[in-house]
Amino acid sequence: MKIRTLLLSIIPFTLSCCSFIQWQTYKEAALAEGYVPIPPEELYPDDPEQGVFNGIPYLAGEIIESQKRAEILKAMQQAVQVRIIQTRAATSDIWSPERKERELPAVPMNDALRTLAQRWATAPEWLQLTFVNFDVAGVFHTNDCFCFLDEQGNELGRLHIHTLDTVCKPEGQKHYDDMREMLYKAAGCSPQW
Repeated sequence: MKIRTLLLSIIPFTLSCCSFIQWQTYKEAALAEGYVPIPPEELYPDDPEQGVFNGIPYLAGEIIESQKRAEILKAMQQAVQVRIIQTRAATSDIWSPERKERELPAVPMNDALRTLAQRWATAPEWLQLTFVNFDVAGVFHTNDCFCFLDEQGNELGRLHIHTLDTVCKPEGQKHYDDMREMLYKAAGCSPQW
């Protein structure tokens, strides 16, 4: 009985050491490339395993420069409406360079969209996700461009979200916001065709 208890107490310690070693490997690789390491549980709080491959996290953040972020925030705060331009693969062939594009009708900047702008202004940085120590084959076309417009329909600024998500962690929050998903939800639109 004592041996079983001893073994049960060693297993969590061993697993935490393995996790630490895997986190360190990932963290060192991300920092060496100039990226921000992001714990998977902060990126995907409902399913941290989504951000792990073979026991090692594979997504890190590339900082969006502060001037660009300030311009986007200003456009969001001043906008009267938002228009979304979607780019997707034209076929299911991941090697195909062909793509298709569609523009959704502009929607008003409602309270939910304005609240996002206020929340995201408190985040110390916005990050474009990128792969770390992870090889990807194929061409991906899942890009969304959120264009913020004035009353006349003139563009004030745009947030372009590439294949991987753009995320930020608002002040006082323990996890990152998936900015694409939240913008679609607040605008009442769907990312699907």
